[in-house]
Amino acid sequence: MDAIETNGEARPAKIQAYVATASKAYLVKLANQNARKISAQLDLILKEHEAANG
Repeated sequence: MDAIETNGEARPAKIQAYVATASKAYLVKLANQNARKISAQLDLILKEHEAANG
């Protein structure tokens, strides 16, 4: 399995599926560009859930 590089550090890829090489490169780039935004959104959802449920 391939690794995804972020800030020079490699981490295991999370998705295991066949993707065309050009599509894979685009998807990896897109995921790396949006990783912080996605993490921030998930953190906000978690905080809202914890506030609503004690």
